[in-house]
Amino acid sequence: MTTRPTILQVLSVLNHGGSEHVALQGAAAWVAAGGRSIMVGESGSLEPEIKAAGVEIRHLALKGNAPWRVLGNVAPLADLMRREQVAAVHWHNRAPGWSALKAAQRVGIPSFSTYHSLYGENFPGKRWWNSVMVRADVAIVTSRFAAAEVERRHAGVGGERLLVSNGVDTRMFDPALVSEADRARVRVAMGAGQDDVLFVLPARFTRLKGHLVAVEAMKLIASRGLSRIKVAFVGADGSPYVDEVQGAIDRARLSGQITILLARDDMPAVLSASDVVLSPSTERESFALVRVEAGAMARPLVATRIGAADEIVVTQAGAETGALVATRNAEELARAMIWAHDLGPMGGAEVGERARLHVSKLFDVSSALQTLVRRYAIAVNSLT
Repeated sequence: MTTRPTILQVLSVLNHGGSEHVALQGAAAWVAAGGRSIMVGESGSLEPEIKAAGVEIRHLALKGNAPWRVLGNVAPLADLMRREQVAAVHWHNRAPGWSALKAAQRVGIPSFSTYHSLYGENFPGKRWWNSVMVRADVAIVTSRFAAAEVERRHAGVGGERLLVSNGVDTRMFDPALVSEADRARVRVAMGAGQDDVLFVLPARFTRLKGHLVAVEAMKLIASRGLSRIKVAFVGADGSPYVDEVQGAIDRARLSGQITILLARDDMPAVLSASDVVLSPSTERESFALVRVEAGAMARPLVATRIGAADEIVVTQAGAETGALVATRNAEELARAMIWAHDLGPMGGAEVGERARLHVSKLFDVSSALQTLVRRYAIAVNSLT
């Protein structure tokens, strides 16, 4: 083993995304603790940030669920583990997770996984396929809600369960670090003027993120004459679903109120430029990192009551940090958006400040990473 024990983070693609950022946080924390980290997956947009964190990159074609690919990747991953003297492996996606599990067993090293999402079980055998996310020696769950759901679905499968809540770096996600000039510039890019109330939905363009429900909610809002409410969908990626969402916007004649933007790498500025953050996910969200990022940036959140939402958002009257609504309910979402609009600048600032205090207390990433690094150290039997 090298003098700097190596942890291998395994992902499908090294792109911007919730699970990828969580993996990078863990990899960077291990480097900061004196270890060596490698992230492996197909080439993607997150690579400059990976390199900047002192984390090494290796490329393998790990994307895709085809059995021949999953089985075919076992040997290359095992070879990588031996060549790089990997002390432990941590996987974050299902298909490469199966390959990494078999490779780790072949090489004889400890394994970690993170159960990032409430994976669908919509056809026979899917629960078994999803179970790779708890078959590691240590399976990390990111919320109390996720822990209970994992136990319900996978009781008796895999090894230890470890609760490590996803967190946000409140030093990076700090509204004080975004200048008024940058905030104004980003607002213009998102189609909002100074007097508009801007709702931002920052998420990958997949159906479960609720873009189409937000369009339906905006139709109801526009019918009430609230033309100063603007929405920006940030995260477009060229997929057919983007065209579907744009078509829904055009048919509703909302192109003047809803803007679609490509994925951006300045998320603190994007959130700071918003007045309210939207997260109307429709399914399978165990945590949704953007919800705590919104709070860290002192922004009210309007989100669906799904997954760990009740752990992240306070809805008690007089202490609200946002509003929670039922899934796929455009009318309820519209009412919550109007509530946020009616807060006004001062009310919105008060709700946002409560959100930042709440997130800083419960979801600062530093404590989560300390827990993770300690467990890595125990697994490789090196650091104390």
